[in-house]
Amino acid sequence: MRVQTLLSDFFREVSSFTGERREFLEVLQRWLNAKLRFWNKETRAAWGLEWIATADLAPYPVELATLSPEVELAQIKKYPPSSLDSFGMFISEIFWEGITLEAISNCNNCGAGMRIMEATEEDIPVLECKQCVCCQRANGQCWEGDEILRPATTQRVLACRELWAVC
Repeated sequence: MRVQTLLSDFFREVSSFTGERREFLEVLQRWLNAKLRFWNKETRAAWGLEWIATADLAPYPVELATLSPEVELAQIKKYPPSSLDSFGMFISEIFWEGITLEAISNCNNCGAGMRIMEATEEDIPVLECKQCVCCQRANGQCWEGDEILRPATTQRVLACRELWAVC
């Protein structure tokens, strides 16, 4: 399936969206779950599409996240992806914006905004740069773990309120 056809199908699906972030993410997940086969294994892995399609939203601070579905949809209409890889990246970015919180700190490496993630094995919050993917601990020191970071749960972000920009 060509990216333009898939994109048209995406817009048909999300046209039922009525304004709530959680509902938007659920519509996105249902659509993605039905369309995963159109992305190759490498692209699905690179953008975490399989996880996104099946993730349980309940533990995440969707209501506190800064995702604006209307803005994201307007952006993809204005700048449509030219490949399945860039479409996968767009879906991944929308999803992450919908389940993570932005930290008040900026990246020590590039100065960009950071999102609050969780190192589950160490059971600590980790700030991940939205641009260069540099990671740091809450105290600003570099974090160099081997584990895969996951979005911080609502429980985690409520326990570390001093880290996030949204109140």
